[in-house]
This record gives sequence, C-alpha cells and structure tokens, in this order.
Amino acid sequence: MDRSSLPAINTRVDVLLNGVTYPSRVEDVEGDLLLVVAPMGRRGTLAASEGDALELAWLHDDARVAAPARLTERTPDRPRYWGVKIVGDVQRNTRRGFVRGGGGERICLQRTDEPGPPVNGYVMDIGEVSVRVRLLECDYRRSQQVMMTITLSEHVVCMPGQVLDVRYVFETEHFDVIVTYEPTEADRRTIRSYIYRRMVEQRRRLR
Repeated sequence: MDRSSLPAINTRVDVLLNGVTYPSRVEDVEGDLLLVVAPMGRRGTLAASEGDALELAWLHDDARVAAPARLTERTPDRPRYWGVKIVGDVQRNTRRGFVRGGGGERICLQRTDEPGPPVNGYVMDIGEVSVRVRLLECDYRRSQQVMMTITLSEHVVCMPGQVLDVRYVFETEHFDVIVTYEPTEADRRTIRSYIYRRMVEQRRRLR
C-alpha cells in the first residue's frame, strides 16, 4: 500500500457504511490506522460495531480515490471518534462521466429488483451516463436496480439504472443518490441536447 496516498489530518473523507455514504474528517493518522470523526445520521452518531466493513473515499491529487477499511474501535468522547484501519489498496474512484448539467428537474425512482413504492425527488445534475438525485427520504443502497422517469423540458425519459452511491447530506438532512445507466442512443441525444440548451440559457442570463 502506498501510504503517501492516504488522507492526512483534517482531510474530509466519505465513510461508506451499509450502502450509504456519510461525511467525516480525519483527526489523527498512525500508519494505516486513521482516527475519524464518527459519522452522523438523522438520529445522531451512526450505530456500528468494531469489525464492521467500511469504505473510505477522499481527494488525492485532485482525483477521488477510495479504499476498503474496517472499524477497529469507537471512543466514548464527545465528539465521538472511530478508529478505522485501511485494509486494501487505494483505487481511483471517479464517479462522473461525459458532459453534465441541469438541476431542479423532476425525477421519480422505483426499485425493480424488489417491491417498493415510487419516490419523487429532483435532479441536482445529470449527464449521459449518470444522474445525481436529491431525496428527502431514502432507503436506497448501492447496487440496487431502479427505473427512472425524468422530466427534461418537453421530454420525458424513462430508463433503468443502478444505484452507484447514496450520500447523506448532514447540513440539509437530505440524501443524494447517484444512479448510473446505459441510455439508448435516442435518450442519450435527448439528455445531451437538454444539457447544452441549459448551458446556453445560463450563459445568456450571465451576460
């Protein structure tokens, strides 16, 4: 393992637990053992046990990287801290692809691998291969299969996708869900055209 790529003290990190990503920060580093601020959810400090599998992600040389980790200890201090040991290689973890834009469009998600009600939200940004969705309530986890219905101006795009990441936004108590997909060529053109139109409109308003 290249220890030079590990996060330093005060680095902001994302902690993946049970399929949901939570923000945290590194407080201390000793070899491949990190002391991080215990992630917070809606009900306070997350429930976790020593030995639980985690994933840590952070920025290194302007790129997002991630590594498998394990919870080794929990401190009772206030604020509470977690001891986290990196147990695998650090890998590049780029989540975006192609041109992206938009924001505010209506979207409906529904599980297709298990029964579940449709969930309405709105788009934070969208691209040709992925979309970031903001939801008030969320029980989605990584790798779940969904069907999406997205309203892009006069067009409605329906296509299947897979949950890539679920991130809890502590400041607003919302969830950001990143879904990847492989659109048909027609849907790809619709998304691309919509993004470029939005870009042109935004540039006009800034003049």
